[in-house]
Amino acid sequence: MEWEKRMINQEGILKKETENIYKFRRQFVLGPEYLSYLHGWERTKIDDNNYITSHPDLEKASAQIEGTSLFLLGFILDPFNPKKKNTDILNDLMQCKDSTDLFEETGKYGGRWILIYKTDKEFIMFNDMAGLRQIFHMKDIKGEIWCCSEPEILKDHLDLHQDSEAIEFMKSDAFNKMAEHWWPGNRGLYKDVYHLTPNHYLDLNTYKEIRYWPYKKLAKQDLKNVVQKSSKLLKGLIVSASERYKLSLPLTAGWDSRALLSATKGINKNIHYYTLLYRNLDRNHQDVHIPEKLISKFNLEHQAIQCPSKMDDVFEDIYMSNTSCAHMEWGAIAQGMHYDYPQDRMCIKGNVSEIARDTYRIEDKEIPNEKVNAKMLARLMEMSNNEYALRRFDEWLDSARKPCDENNFKLIDLFYWEQRMGNWQAMSQLEWDIVQETFTPYNCRLLMETMLGVNIKFRVIPSNIMYREIIKFLWEELLEIPINPDSTKLSSKEKLKSFIKKKFPFIYIYHLRK
Repeated sequence: MEWEKRMINQEGILKKETENIYKFRRQFVLGPEYLSYLHGWERTKIDDNNYITSHPDLEKASAQIEGTSLFLLGFILDPFNPKKKNTDILNDLMQCKDSTDLFEETGKYGGRWILIYKTDKEFIMFNDMAGLRQIFHMKDIKGEIWCCSEPEILKDHLDLHQDSEAIEFMKSDAFNKMAEHWWPGNRGLYKDVYHLTPNHYLDLNTYKEIRYWPYKKLAKQDLKNVVQKSSKLLKGLIVSASERYKLSLPLTAGWDSRALLSATKGINKNIHYYTLLYRNLDRNHQDVHIPEKLISKFNLEHQAIQCPSKMDDVFEDIYMSNTSCAHMEWGAIAQGMHYDYPQDRMCIKGNVSEIARDTYRIEDKEIPNEKVNAKMLARLMEMSNNEYALRRFDEWLDSARKPCDENNFKLIDLFYWEQRMGNWQAMSQLEWDIVQETFTPYNCRLLMETMLGVNIKFRVIPSNIMYREIIKFLWEELLEIPINPDSTKLSSKEKLKSFIKKKFPFIYIYHLRK
């Protein structure tokens, strides 16, 4: 392989170059001092007690007026005004009278961002809808607050110690038998270090995590209205990104990437389309040959990126030390992108859309809130009977149950949003920050509220009526090529599970709860 040849007789040089560029790439630290050991990083002063040290590849912007300051880490996009830049949007947000107003106003924006808001009365930080620009927080021995992208960057500086509960969890089947392990709840490997859950903000004056959403009832909408609104939001977000960045879009045979592809109509000649070849994927797999067929039909170009089966030693040393409990398999994919993915492009990802598909439904019916308990959530996450997971999910339910009941929101949807996307997907994007910046168009609160507002029967697989109508609205010809044609081929076990869910839903729910 070409990437192997490049390693020959270059290890020393490559390691130095790679460390300089990739070590903690696109990460940040907020604390009572700048960190001098992060050489070449940029510095931003918030006030006399709080300073940001950030990797030069992490975008930043700020705005100040009459005692109010707003700081941005990452990028933020306006689907209604695609030409607006980060600073333009910050200036718009400076009109907010307080944090409550700020939370509501940011609902229409996309991107992957952290906002730090400081006035005479308030000092808070929060992140994008799904928490894809992560925030971890902790206190040092002096009681000073520190925040960062991931605690590995502060491990030595603050002498962080591994949590005994976390170590036991890492020894369990719930951690080791998962194809892509992730941490339940708002904790991780290190003791007294916390992960800010999506839809929460961190009050830096009181050092409290506070939920700010959902705060109003989810509006029910008809299919036509949802399709039109969602299509325009997706299109607006992608056009907004194209005004600032050169874009790339990974394609599979699935619905999420097809809907995103439909939103690129009119700007598609400027987008790099590709598919990653990893695990058992080869050119005969539907996730490879269908994108190739699709792209060639419209006279566009498509790249298949071959990923190694494992990382080489140089890349592995850096990748595995960038985050706590990094994933070896994700690292091998990242190395494939390191050599063959165009580094000057922003990657569009189709994740977060899964929230709207109501992944844990019973056929075309939602699981009632009163039936959801920690045992059910652990079983759905393949963490059955794991005490660590059960405690974390019980803690999450304590925070989520009342606002969901009061605002017509399904607990099972919010769980996937805040736990699965906010932990598993957010960590995936952080790990891959080493090789690409990521833009997830579905990571927009207004878009997700809109999609969730339609009846569940239009959102579930395999029909995916809502997604089909969105594609039809934006670029109908894309439906001429099959979407997930092999998805109807169920195993005997899957067929039995589907039959029980359809005919005897009460048995299925009982099985999950016990």
